[in-house]
Amino acid sequence: MSEKSVKSEQEEEQKIIAEITKELRAEGYSEEEVRQGLELAYHLKTDVKSKADSFADSCEH
Repeated sequence: MSEKSVKSEQEEEQKIIAEITKELRAEGYSEEEVRQGLELAYHLKTDVKSKADSFADSCEH
């Protein structure tokens, strides 16, 4: 992927994040709730497990 394409994709993501943040704040969600929602969306998009999940997974036998 070219550097220009990556930069454009990052700019697009930032615009989307800003728009989501603005709308959620307008709906009355706190900054912490907005942050948690964006973090959850990121984890769902990238299929990343939280640290708590990976710890729980390591305890299963």
